[in-house]
Amino acid sequence: MSMNTTTDSMLEAPELSTSLEASIARLREVADDDWTPAIVYGRASQDRKKLMRSINDQLLDCVSWCEPLRWNPDMIVRDSDRSASQWRKKIREGFDEVMALIEEGKHGGFVTWEPSRAARDLEVYVQLRKACRRANVLYLTHGRVYGFTRSDDSFAMGWEFLRAEADADTMRERQLRTVKLNAERGRPHGRLPYGYRRIYDQLTGVLLRQEPD
Repeated sequence: MSMNTTTDSMLEAPELSTSLEASIARLREVADDDWTPAIVYGRASQDRKKLMRSINDQLLDCVSWCEPLRWNPDMIVRDSDRSASQWRKKIREGFDEVMALIEEGKHGGFVTWEPSRAARDLEVYVQLRKACRRANVLYLTHGRVYGFTRSDDSFAMGWEFLRAEADADTMRERQLRTVKLNAERGRPHGRLPYGYRRIYDQLTGVLLRQEPD
């Protein structure tokens, strides 16, 4: 049975970690035609250096959950430095690929470390649930399998994704409040512009100003 690793060229992501590659290779050796081909997805909101450390750790757990279920991690898909909230500014190329793979109907399982890795947007959850129902795809997360055709599983996952969305909304509200307070106090917000330095009060440590370096 084939195993593929996908990464969108726009992300310029490095290869999988050595330990993750070894885990996948071991499952590939023991998997036969009776195993369920699965899509394994990992995502990190902040990974500007594209090191994939957090994502690889997620995928290691996901792959370990697959073995006792006789699921073959056939496709490994990753999104680096990509938000999953309704406020996201970047396209999630990897997740779009996941949805396309589910719609193809060639995989029986979809795996994420936790629901928030798939989405922090309830609208996206509804789309994912519909796609999995149509293709009869099971969802493995937190080490447990959920079937969206079951009302109790669908309700449980609906709550998980709703909570993930609420967490994202709360984080955004905090960020907006910080921006507002910084503006009111005349403090800079965000990264230090290239060629500038920040001057702090030597006694209090309070930021005084930014100036050309």
